[in-house]
Amino acid sequence: EGFGGRDRGGFSERGVLRRSVPHWLRGPELRGLVLGFEEAARHHGGGGALYVRLRRR
Repeated sequence: EGFGGRDRGGFSERGVLRRSVPHWLRGPELRGLVLGFEEAARHHGGGGALYVRLRRR
């Protein structure tokens, strides 16, 4: 058994969220809520984290 179910028929490739989250944030469902996003500073997680700027309501 792998972490997160990877070896049990779950995610078989690495970096699924790294590729998917930016696509979701640009998608029509979230486009009206998200002003922008960028990779976080190294001390905040670097390539494994994003800063997401949200619109005010």
